[in-house]
Amino acid sequence: MDVVYGAVFGYGVFKTAEASHFDTSAQGGGVPLFLLVVTSIYLLFDYAQARMCTEKNGYRGLTRYALDIFIAIAFLFAYEEAARRSPYYLVALSILLILGGIWVQVLHKEHTDLKLNMRTLTLTHFLAAAVLAAVFLVGKIGAYKGVWDKWVNISVGSAFLLYSAIVSVFTDGALSDLEKGLLPIIPFYGPLHAVKRFLHLDYHQPQR
Repeated sequence: MDVVYGAVFGYGVFKTAEASHFDTSAQGGGVPLFLLVVTSIYLLFDYAQARMCTEKNGYRGLTRYALDIFIAIAFLFAYEEAARRSPYYLVALSILLILGGIWVQVLHKEHTDLKLNMRTLTLTHFLAAAVLAAVFLVGKIGAYKGVWDKWVNISVGSAFLLYSAIVSVFTDGALSDLEKGLLPIIPFYGPLHAVKRFLHLDYHQPQR
């Protein structure tokens, strides 16, 4: 599986290198490059967390293994659509979230001893997937399709970073490290802890 995801990430690096040489004014103002970078960051964290989880909670059958393959294919789809600045990038993200949500549910069934907050994990996967699918469908049938096509990807990419930050804040003290690793986000726990430490030190700094 490491080889499969390494190949997918290599493809993403290749598409990112291509995008960095494009005339950004002709390719949507650098949107493809932004989306490709966001996708790569998400892939790195998503696979790293899934890999660590699988090391401790191995496959019990082929279901999660097959899902890992399908998720890798979905990331290829996401890279391709990001490079093309296509609205189908939303579909790729939605598929990734759905597959990830199913992966977590299978993990829970295979390892019933794990104490997982399935409500939170399910909502963060499937609700976000539904929102992306709805945005895609509304744009396809809307009266302002031209404007929607131009702005939807940069808006969704930025919203994903904001979504990741918000989820990181609200789950920091509420979920275990394993549960945090299973959330479909780019984790901001490290920067969040750094800010907390800074504010704590600054608050307790002796007055002169």
